[in-house]
Amino acid sequence: MYEYEFVRIKTKWHILKQMREPTEDYQKIINTYAQNGYRLVQVLAPPLFSTGHVPYFELIFERPAQ
Repeated sequence: MYEYEFVRIKTKWHILKQMREPTEDYQKIINTYAQNGYRLVQVLAPPLFSTGHVPYFELIFERPAQ
């Protein structure tokens, strides 16, 4: 049996790059969860805005149930 954690990371519009970017450091989040015994199993993006951008993405982690 496994336990799961879901971490939602919002994105924001970066005017100079003309693109959306994460509001948090996702690499730091992944490393923190890995140190706690989790592994990243999937990155989920919701349906796109009409502009082709996502408002957020979700990191899904799992580890054996304790």
